[in-house]
Amino acid sequence: MDQEDYGRFLSAQGLRTVKAAGELWVEKRKLFLENIPPHRRIRLDRWNAMKLFLRGYAVLRYSCEEAEGRPSFEYICDDRNYDLHSLGHKARNQTRQGLKNCVVRPINFDLLSDQGVPINRSVFARQGRPGPPFLAEERLWKQYMRACRSMQDVEAWGAHVDEQLCAFVIVVFVDDYAYLFHPHALSESLKHRPMNALVFSVVQALLLRPMVKRVSYGLEPFLSLPALEDFKISMGFRRSSIGRRIVVNLLARPFLTRPVERVARGLVASGRFKGVLGDFLTFTQSFREQSLSGKHTEARL
Repeated sequence: MDQEDYGRFLSAQGLRTVKAAGELWVEKRKLFLENIPPHRRIRLDRWNAMKLFLRGYAVLRYSCEEAEGRPSFEYICDDRNYDLHSLGHKARNQTRQGLKNCVVRPINFDLLSDQGVPINRSVFARQGRPGPPFLAEERLWKQYMRACRSMQDVEAWGAHVDEQLCAFVIVVFVDDYAYLFHPHALSESLKHRPMNALVFSVVQALLLRPMVKRVSYGLEPFLSLPALEDFKISMGFRRSSIGRRIVVNLLARPFLTRPVERVARGLVASGRFKGVLGDFLTFTQSFREQSLSGKHTEARL
């Protein structure tokens, strides 16, 4: 899958993609652009940033060489000898349990179309959030699955307990990377350790393919998620260094102040504009931490 195909995959999720400065960007949050694919390091000069800001965007976030941005990382596994000994002690025992309890195998998108939403909703209920509509709503999920079925370099894997699908992950191949999307499991199945079995089996199988040099479990999140990050490390992923840069439209700077943030928190607490303002609060907290630490952030027109 090339950059354009990856953009079409994200568009199937209902996300808007933008071509500018010879690069492809995705609008994951309203008025926030990120370069895609995320492992690709790019350079963005002042003029091209200004052109994006003049189109109404408030924040640009992109991957770059380490010397040109703040230190960041992505979770990757590239060990061709990946096996149970690659895991942390606790994760190794849990994975053995999972492999004993579960059967992991590739699955077709028809099966995932029929059985995926209850698994997704179970995850979101466990996390106390509604989740994106394309994962939580039957109509949008089936539409997404139809798009995945039609694309090359996209495949699905599932973990089964007693022939019942209880966990899945979607794998997308871009350049020499394999990205893991939506690693989700039913809450009631967690005692069987399906995620350990699924992640281990999929990563091991992917790294046997000559075309795959790295399996990615995603970039450093805006805000730390210790339990998830510990899981990734325990499953044999490592933090691979990468530069990241956040560039803020000068006109958006007044909205990144503590008084505005307090108002936004009040509205979120009242249940109004929770989705958009939740994204805004996540960004402002991360942005402030980076600014205070002297990491690379900029304001441009």
